[in-house]
Amino acid sequence: MFTCTYKWSSTLVILFLMFSVFTNVKTDAASSNCQPRDLSLVEAGRSCKKSCTTNADCSAANKDCHCDGPCGLSCFNMNLNCPVPVNISNGILSYTSTQYGSKAKYTCNNGFLGVNGSAKVTCRSDKKWSGSPLVCERACGKISNVGVAYLNPAKYEDTNLEGYRVGYVMPYKCRTGHQMIGSPPSRTCLDSGQWSVAQFSCSKRSCSRPRDPDNGYHNGTDYTFASFVDYGCNKGYTVVERTTRAFCEENQETMAMGWDQNPPTCEVVRCPAPGVPANGDIATKGVDYTYGTTITYECNKGYLFVDPTSIKRTCNATGQWGSVPKCIVSYDCTFEVYKTSFCSYTSSKWLRRSMKDHTGRTRYGLVSNAEATLTSPTFPNSTKTYEITFYYKSTDNVNLALILQPTDGSAEQTLWNTASAQNSWKKVSVLLKPQSVNVTWTVKRSGPSTASSYIDDITIQTPPAISTTTTIAATTTTLPSPTASTTASTVAPPTTTTATTKSTTKKPATTVAPSSTTEDIYGVITRPDIFEPPVLVVIPEPTTTPVATSITTSTVHHAATTTETTATSSATISPSTTASTGLCLFC
Repeated sequence: MFTCTYKWSSTLVILFLMFSVFTNVKTDAASSNCQPRDLSLVEAGRSCKKSCTTNADCSAANKDCHCDGPCGLSCFNMNLNCPVPVNISNGILSYTSTQYGSKAKYTCNNGFLGVNGSAKVTCRSDKKWSGSPLVCERACGKISNVGVAYLNPAKYEDTNLEGYRVGYVMPYKCRTGHQMIGSPPSRTCLDSGQWSVAQFSCSKRSCSRPRDPDNGYHNGTDYTFASFVDYGCNKGYTVVERTTRAFCEENQETMAMGWDQNPPTCEVVRCPAPGVPANGDIATKGVDYTYGTTITYECNKGYLFVDPTSIKRTCNATGQWGSVPKCIVSYDCTFEVYKTSFCSYTSSKWLRRSMKDHTGRTRYGLVSNAEATLTSPTFPNSTKTYEITFYYKSTDNVNLALILQPTDGSAEQTLWNTASAQNSWKKVSVLLKPQSVNVTWTVKRSGPSTASSYIDDITIQTPPAISTTTTIAATTTTLPSPTASTTASTVAPPTTTTATTKSTTKKPATTVAPSSTTEDIYGVITRPDIFEPPVLVVIPEPTTTPVATSITTSTVHHAATTTETTATSSATISPSTTASTGLCLFC
């Protein structure tokens, strides 16, 4: 009997030890996943059960060591039940169990919102439901921003509820750069379940009018928050090392409004050193090459401007002077300027002296009583006909000639000459036919040293168009006394020539004033022509014997105008001379 009892007792002890080990292992496993007890997280009004680490720590019947949320490992019976959750007004309760860990859910009826309590509750180890039942009231729903006025974060009600109870006041705040207008800056939940109408709004704040930069301006008239203005510089000035756009902004520390950029600096535009023309220079010295500065050019001795009306340049707003004026060789010469006594001509034995010229005024011209020459600069080849004009006189029989000299070495040509004494000024006009090579011409003097020869006012120009087909050459005109008056009269048509001469009968013409200006070979106006135009006449074809012609009157018909000139002169034409030069000569 004793033996049997002992065996059963041993068996029970072994089974108890095995159960203890098994249950302790389970509790240790649960313990490893449970957070330590933290009373700060425990709901108000709840008390935690006895703390434990294994089931052996739980002495009460049916209680084991389990993880109990914020209470940590605690001794309680997991098969416990909470009471049936309470119903709520204006809402619905739903749940499936009241056992430990079960959940119940509250839902408000239509037109009502949960304004307090918990929408979900859980059965705890103390046999109570977590939180408090949901309170459903007629309330206002979610609320939105009003324009740029937003809900003030510091005033939010910390809740996950679906609305706000009647009477709740929601404050608003304006966004950066705006100011509140109207009062109060809030909305209230009304008994009707609607939010009150906002009696406020937010408007943009403004910056003061931006300061213009010195010698500059700004574009833009909107000075409100986040707007911008663009700066610019006046004509002739440029921005230096700074942005040209500024924004109106609000200082986050001082809340003051202002522009994020100061006006830029406008610096005067500067031009580079102006170009110097070939055969010329800059007459204006010692000036600062800034916007608006004007300089004047000058041509070297013997040269003139292609366009004498445009010899100045001004530094413009883009820092440019414009094109450099061009200086070309001058074929005209009045011998009046001391600095350029002979203009572009080369003189040998001619002297510049003061004298009474062909106008009767005391001015400057050239005089010589020796073997002398005056040679022009090289004249370019051209397909046009030009007219060379100058004035001369001699105190005795002196040889004067105008000689054409091709630069390619071909034979010289005498365009005009005279050997008779001319005590009064005479005007010589010589037509220079188109040339295929560059040429020069020379006024050459030879004769006794006891006689004096004078030359003045050399010009070259495009002659007026001729209205008849004829061979035209040099003419010599005896000038009237400077104090005498010349009366125009009706002139009879000239007689026709011999059978060997091409002739054209010209109609009488009324006297008209000569052109007031002349043009040089480059189309540039040179000076007023204050003297009568050269006398151009119809002459016979070249023959083998000299032909004497007595000219009592002559009329020149031009393409655009008709000029009638009365003069009396006589001349002997040498056909042999005209045949060698291709020109008919008058003297």
